[in-house]
Amino acid sequence: MNRSPATPPAPADHLVTAADGHRARIRWFAPTGQCHRALYWMPALGVGLRPNDRFAALLAERGVAVAVHEWRGLGDSNWRAARGCDWGYRELFRFDIPAGLDAARTLAPQATWLLGGHSLGAQFALLYAALHGGEWRRIVSIAGGHPWWRGFPGAKGWVFRALLPLVPLSGAIAGHFPGTYLGFAGREARGLMNVWAATARSGGYPAAALDLHPARPAPETALAAWPGSVFAAHFQDDKLVSRMSLARLQALTPKAEWTIVEYPTAHPGLLKADHFGWLKTPEPLVGPLIDWLGGKIPSSSTV
Repeated sequence: MNRSPATPPAPADHLVTAADGHRARIRWFAPTGQCHRALYWMPALGVGLRPNDRFAALLAERGVAVAVHEWRGLGDSNWRAARGCDWGYRELFRFDIPAGLDAARTLAPQATWLLGGHSLGAQFALLYAALHGGEWRRIVSIAGGHPWWRGFPGAKGWVFRALLPLVPLSGAIAGHFPGTYLGFAGREARGLMNVWAATARSGGYPAAALDLHPARPAPETALAAWPGSVFAAHFQDDKLVSRMSLARLQALTPKAEWTIVEYPTAHPGLLKADHFGWLKTPEPLVGPLIDWLGGKIPSSSTV
């Protein structure tokens, strides 16, 4: 049976080897015809490739190629978090993300690339762009926000702050972060979660955890100087990322231009307008994102 010319080809997985020997995949969604725009997409913490398939496929149908990043410890990754196998933000920023980007760019060398992500992936996209100066000027953030404990209203913030010491404690006991048992994330590297907890306590990003090249500015200095633009989708029913959490990311990037699309609880077309539910029915996000890419301000947005 012949494929319809309007149907993008099926996604293809490509194995990527980082400089430190870690291997994982990127999943490539190519549009039909010439590729002018491409998005490098970083999933949420503990989320593999498959949950992102529908969102990526819809973008490919609208002419935007998508490469989905596979995190260490998930899927076909050759490493699993354990007492003798640990990593943090440093390894992701110095090895995995650059290796994935290099591989993805060979698949669409003529395309204009942008970075994006979901939840922690959105933070990483923004931080990576800021740390690499003028190379990345457009970011897509879905359900993204900073986990600073003060970004959660009332008693919820104080309870969260009180629970943060359990992150390094549980990692020290188990040899990895036992998120599957704790009901948050999955089996994660204790080094990764320790840095995440440090950001939640401080409201910033510890430079030592990234172990950056001396020539690069500190993370918060880089964010403060970044002059790009961000498309951000926020879900009013998101229990993990409050509107204040998103506002914290905005505050860290005062020179950036933010276009924020709000999705109410009863948004038509979304099965669940919350932190993970949008992945099952991402259609309402694609239109505003395409408009933004084309230079239009999406409806129901704040700038």
